[in-house]
Amino acid sequence: MVEKRRYNFVYGYSGRNNYFTFFKNANIDIMIISCVAFLVPILFSFITIFPNQLLIGTIVNAALAYMALNYEIKKIWPVILLPSFGTLLSGLVFGNLSIFLIYLIPFIWASNFIFVYIIKNFKIHKQKNYFLGVFASSTAKAALLTAVSGGYIAVGTIPLAMFLPMSLIQLVTALCGGFIAGIYFLKPKKQLF
Repeated sequence: MVEKRRYNFVYGYSGRNNYFTFFKNANIDIMIISCVAFLVPILFSFITIFPNQLLIGTIVNAALAYMALNYEIKKIWPVILLPSFGTLLSGLVFGNLSIFLIYLIPFIWASNFIFVYIIKNFKIHKQKNYFLGVFASSTAKAALLTAVSGGYIAVGTIPLAMFLPMSLIQLVTALCGGFIAGIYFLKPKKQLF
């Protein structure tokens, strides 16, 4: 009996077992990274010796950049959405200002999507320099959050103390996370033989 072959963008022509093994492993990877993105704000929110937003934001943005490099957009949504819920649930990243995140969560999601989309567009689709994509995506992410938080501050919805965490610190953490993911995941693989 001749086995029907299906075209798979990773394996070329492959059998059914390889096809399902690939998606099974990819789903496990996506679930692990999604759990990390959700739990990091909760677990690391108790660190007091280092500004925890810098550490948490860098880890989450590295996870976003990793997902942008390895998966299509429709599979990345959990990593885009879950970190802001983890931050809100922990309540410690922004202290008594965490309640004001409710107003900013949709824009945090949008900025995370922009971050992933621009990295993916630069590196995967246009074959441009990854680090240029990180710089452009980080700038776009920070610009959106700066504009939104500035608008909310202007109308008195959120306090002025939220401006720095939603502007300059977002830029720094996005740049650091994107660069760390690029340095780690784009390095040439060593050949064993």
